[in-house]
Amino acid sequence: KRKGKERKRKGGKRKKEEKKGKEKKRRKEEKEKKGEKKGKEKERGKGKEERKGKRERTKRKDGEKEMGEERRGREKGRMEKRRGGEEERKEKRETGERKRKPPK
Repeated sequence: KRKGKERKRKGGKRKKEEKKGKEKKRRKEEKEKKGEKKGKEKERGKGKEERKGKRERTKRKDGEKEMGEERRGREKGRMEKRRGGEEERKEKRETGERKRKPPK
């Protein structure tokens, strides 16, 4: 109980929020003036061609495969290997060489 004292005021919330927002904006503007920018923000100001330049650098020199091609080749080999293994297993199953594991 508050005897004789007036009730506690719960106001000024919006004002605090606004102050916070303004503070954030001010900090952001200061950073822009200094020139501190993160990855994508750095790229944003550049033209399309300049941004593309980064991607082109990942291409390999003459005679070497590009990044994606190499991976595709590996995957293809892996798939063929798997298919070969399946065929072998089928043959063994037919001849009865492959014994099934006993249930635990």
